Amino acid sequence: MAQNSLTLPATLVYEGREYSRSGIKPFILTIELVEVVPFDEDDTSEDLPEPAGYGPQQVVFGGVLYFLESTPPHEIEDSVLRTVEKDVALQQAQVLQPQPQPLQAAPPPRLANQHFPANRGFSTGPTNRAMPARARVTTAKKLPYLFDIPASQQAGIQVITPSQSNPVVRIVNGKRMRARWTNEHTQYLDELIWLGMLLTNRRLEVRDFQAVTEALHRRFRGTPDYTIRGWNTVHSYATRRPTYPKFVNHVLSLP
Repeated sequence: MAQNSLTLPATLVYEGREYSRSGIKPFILTIELVEVVPFDEDDTSEDLPEPAGYGPQQVVFGGVLYFLESTPPHEIEDSVLRTVEKDVALQQAQVLQPQPQPLQAAPPPRLANQHFPANRGFSTGPTNRAMPARARVTTAKKLPYLFDIPASQQAGIQVITPSQSNPVVRIVNGKRMRARWTNEHTQYLDELIWLGMLLTNRRLEVRDFQAVTEALHRRFRGTPDYTIRGWNTVHSYATRRPTYPKFVNHVLSLP
């Protein structure tokens, strides 16, 4: 059963290590990811793996990416959700609950080469591009517009240059309407930042967020609940989140 994003735990344990929830869904990653499911405490089988005290840098739970924490295994609270790899759980289900017909497994648990969701009614160009490998050479130049679209497919895609500051905010009944970020907007923003860092092989600077903001607007402009923002605002929102430094270090393999 799919996990509701509102009920996903902030942390979980896999292979004896603690992982923290991010706002990212593994839509377009080319690396293989381990998908985990809750450990069935009623299972008395001896075949389930014992905690090993080590694990991958990231796992997927409920369709969301979780990053490895540095918490020592012996300091992890007992209340934190314990998980096992999805295919292990499926194997145990087949042993403990035999069926007349073979179980029809869900899609493979290792997620790779998945795609951006199609935009609703606004042309974004191709959506079947997977994340590239990180560039070997650092690019000092500003991230270009349409960086998220292959050069061979950029023809005919309109670029609307974003402003540096927010547009005038609409006033309703004498009150300023507060614009809020949805999970979908934040997730897509993180994917654009991830791609930008892979292409430039460096942390993104304020000036790079002109292209990031243009791509974000191009994806969501005209859709419900989306507000056009200046690129200074988008940069501030992205970089001031407590998890942003860890996110950057993870993408660029920094200590």
